[in-house]
Amino acid sequence: PPRCTARTVLFSPPASLGEKADDMAHKLLLLFSAFSLVTAAAVAAASTGDKFLERAKELLAANPLIDGHNDLPLRFRQRAKTAVFDGGLDIAKPQPELMTDIPRLREGMLGGQFWSVFVGCDQQHVDAFRGAVEQLDVVQQMTLRWPSVFRLTPTAADVDAAFADGAVASLGGVEGGHMIDSSLAALRALYAGGARYLTLTHNCNTPWAESCCAGAADDGSGGVGADGGGSGGNGGGGGGRRSGGIDGGVSGLTDFGREVVAELTRLGMLVDLSHTSVRTMNDALDVSDAPVIFSHSNARAVCDHPRNVPDDVLARVRANGGVVMVTFVPAFVNCTAPSEATLEDVVQHVLHLVRVAGADHVGIGGDFDGITSVVKGLEDVSKYPNFIAALLRAGIDERTVVGIMGANVLRVLRRAEQVARDKATQPPGQAVLNRLDAPCRAKY
Repeated sequence: PPRCTARTVLFSPPASLGEKADDMAHKLLLLFSAFSLVTAAAVAAASTGDKFLERAKELLAANPLIDGHNDLPLRFRQRAKTAVFDGGLDIAKPQPELMTDIPRLREGMLGGQFWSVFVGCDQQHVDAFRGAVEQLDVVQQMTLRWPSVFRLTPTAADVDAAFADGAVASLGGVEGGHMIDSSLAALRALYAGGARYLTLTHNCNTPWAESCCAGAADDGSGGVGADGGGSGGNGGGGGGRRSGGIDGGVSGLTDFGREVVAELTRLGMLVDLSHTSVRTMNDALDVSDAPVIFSHSNARAVCDHPRNVPDDVLARVRANGGVVMVTFVPAFVNCTAPSEATLEDVVQHVLHLVRVAGADHVGIGGDFDGITSVVKGLEDVSKYPNFIAALLRAGIDERTVVGIMGANVLRVLRRAEQVARDKATQPPGQAVLNRLDAPCRAKY
């Protein structure tokens, strides 16, 4: 090439130096040419990576990324006793001990968030409902303290408007049916407080629904256990108690559990099947006339963990119109070596979900601040652009990527709202589950 020719002239020795100098110049030329080729390849590789990342940022600027699960409200409860204004936790400043703060939310270009509301299973039949109300209040306080950053968005249309204005659309998600205290009235109160999905169980059975991980029989897939370390975590160590005694024998959904699903669809509140047993998944799909979600679960065929979704259920989610929101919990990403889980492992789950459930039925539910270990490359909320770039790099087309980012779950939310409008003339659910054998319960 001309550039190489120019370099040959540059290194041509004077004739008086003779043959030895000629040989040295030739070697220098070869060395320089080899270095140039390596450098050019490195630049080309870097530029290819940058191309995907830059395109990811363009997509994020034009389309909302809606994450299905973030436990920041729990961190406010643990560290500031739910006080957002004067509790000493100012997320407008970097909070390196957390995975979520406003600077990193902005860097990650988050468009909307279902803020998880979580109270441990040890509070079932005690004060779980109170804890849920307090954490929904945390979400509302966040929108009051930082109104230019967070906005309450009870409807899909509100999510679109918030994104257009540069605010993070904020909805609540109640992570565990034990927080409704077996009361449809409590469920309605949580909806009124901003909750837009209910996870039917956490890592314990309720009196009306079977968990994947409570020690009750599942589907024979093997090992059950809690998602994670500490109180309510999702990392890998015993976060919820096993549910025995009066709740231990439940299988799938009971009649009251079916009433809960019916009331959710009447309200326009999403049915979330993460944490549930396969029987509960199928029972809920049998009775729900609105799309369901898995707010933070992966593909069981890729990682055989009971918190993940088997292929036969993925096929039913596709027929139902629902969404499985891929999660970044290392134990659900890489079953062989959770501590070695990488962003590329998560992409494999996405590819499988797209193949089996379909491109319109995949979303994102990172579980940041609900985990005690992280996937390499997905350490906090600033990493969403890296994840979207990885999807593009894996060859997933842009329409599918935009759906995964948020369009799919927004479609599900709109459909749930339409089902609720269709049921507007129906009265609220009247079913009552009397628990006269439980301690600390009123008898009526």
